[in-house]
Amino acid sequence: MSSATESTPHHEQRLPVADWRQMRTEIATLAAGRWWHIGGITLLLLIASTASLVLPLTIGWIVDTVTGRGESGVPSVVWWQLAALAVAAIAGGAVQFFGIVALGRVIDTMVAELREKFISATLDLPEAEVERIGVGDIVTHAATDTRTVSDDLPGILPTLASAIFTIVLTVIGTTAIDWRFGIAFLLAMPLYVRALRWYLPAVPPVYSALRSADSTRGERVLTTLTALPTVTAFHAGPARVDGIRSATWDVAQWEVRARIMQNRFFGRISLAEAICLLLILGCGFLLASLYGTTLGQITAASLLFLQVTGPISMLMFVMDDLQSAAASLARVVGVTRNPVQTSPTTVTAQPDSGSDDPLVHVDDIRFAYRPNHLVLDGITMTLNAGERVAIVGSTGSGKTTLAKLVAGVREPIGRIRTTVERNDIAYLSQEGRVFSATLRENLALAAPGASDEDLHAALSTVCADALVTSLPDGLDTVLGEEGRRLSGADAQLLALARLVLHDPQVAILDEATAEADSRNASLLDEATSRALAGRAAIVIAHRLSQARVCHRIIVLEKGKVIEEGSHDELLSACGRYSRLWSTSTASR
Repeated sequence: MSSATESTPHHEQRLPVADWRQMRTEIATLAAGRWWHIGGITLLLLIASTASLVLPLTIGWIVDTVTGRGESGVPSVVWWQLAALAVAAIAGGAVQFFGIVALGRVIDTMVAELREKFISATLDLPEAEVERIGVGDIVTHAATDTRTVSDDLPGILPTLASAIFTIVLTVIGTTAIDWRFGIAFLLAMPLYVRALRWYLPAVPPVYSALRSADSTRGERVLTTLTALPTVTAFHAGPARVDGIRSATWDVAQWEVRARIMQNRFFGRISLAEAICLLLILGCGFLLASLYGTTLGQITAASLLFLQVTGPISMLMFVMDDLQSAAASLARVVGVTRNPVQTSPTTVTAQPDSGSDDPLVHVDDIRFAYRPNHLVLDGITMTLNAGERVAIVGSTGSGKTTLAKLVAGVREPIGRIRTTVERNDIAYLSQEGRVFSATLRENLALAAPGASDEDLHAALSTVCADALVTSLPDGLDTVLGEEGRRLSGADAQLLALARLVLHDPQVAILDEATAEADSRNASLLDEATSRALAGRAAIVIAHRLSQARVCHRIIVLEKGKVIEEGSHDELLSACGRYSRLWSTSTASR
């Protein structure tokens, strides 16, 4: 038999990251139906890059035209050559503008669809995986990675496409003038490759350290400001200032190091450009001496190279951004192409209306968050149709853990069998969630197709009529951080109304009304009773008044069931529950 610790391996887990094959598949899926648009945009960028070759080639033609004439004056053909320059510049600029804009729109649309798929896949993550992975990794994917992809790719890809087309066409153009110019141009390419191979691996660690140092500085500044009264009271100001000064100095050092590496990279690129230009000029001198290559051809080849230095530099710099965007894309696609599945905690059978089997049967389960620290040990319980079972116990006895195991959030050692579908089990925690949306939208999360009459009926069921009438715009009132703030009791009524709208067969209330004060406790108890009418429920009871009205009460202590029975039976037993009841009633 497996040990309890095997069910909860103590290691960090993360969302999946896509490989190149999955990324290609996802991109192809997003591009489906857009290939004609992408092909047309590619053609526009190719035409724009081709038009850029007109300038150096025409200038070389003009040089040959002027130097080849012995008579004075301007040849009439020069005016046609100048007109060709103007037309090529205007047409090339216009075509490139429309191509980049069109490509940006296509990329923005594809990225928006990818973001929607990512959010959808994230929302579909099993609760157990969210618990295992942690909210931090999910938030990083949702915020940083999707923002990096959406911000960088629309700018990177047009630049990358234009640079590649310009470089390829320049090589073709110089080769067309004389194939030896093409060889001279290609001889300098290893210098660019060497600069890139040095820069890309060396810079990311520097930027990572810079961001870390900047975060440390920001954290020290913010914590000092937010705790300023405490800092002042303990005369800790000089120490805090020294810490901020030290962190700021670390930021400055990493900034300088990043600038130094960039300057070295610029120097290597400039060296490659100088060597390439010297090779082309030297090749032109030899060709003019040996083969009669014209001055115009040498000028055209030199201008072609000078024209391509800009795209080459852009290509060098964009590779760093492309690496960052590709890494973020892999993390996003890893979620969309690899939906996380968890092995079911609950073995679900088809509901049988004629069966007397319990809706939930917990069979000798154990669970541990850390190795050799059992939170639950040998728990067995049942929940029958229409039955309410209360679970009580001291803090740390395992009540919430048991509720999460039954809800399917965690996986125990042992078996939890149900005769209802997973969607028919609802879990409510003590944190009543209120989203920044209207009251109607907050309620419709549980029943997207519900009418306003259904929403009002659910609110009325949980005694929340007064809540609606107190809101200025009724169901259209905006709630949350950007709207109307609800009290803790009202937020819990809203959660109970969602439960009514969802209408599950089994409800698990994990201290769902624990935040109620004495003034609202009776109201929330009544609302809870009405919300649970007609359905089976497991109630993690914060107040024993909730446990009293349940059919059965299970008392946990140190992860084990020490008592079970009705309220009257447990009082008569004079055990742990009886002492808890005496304490709670004496404090009233």
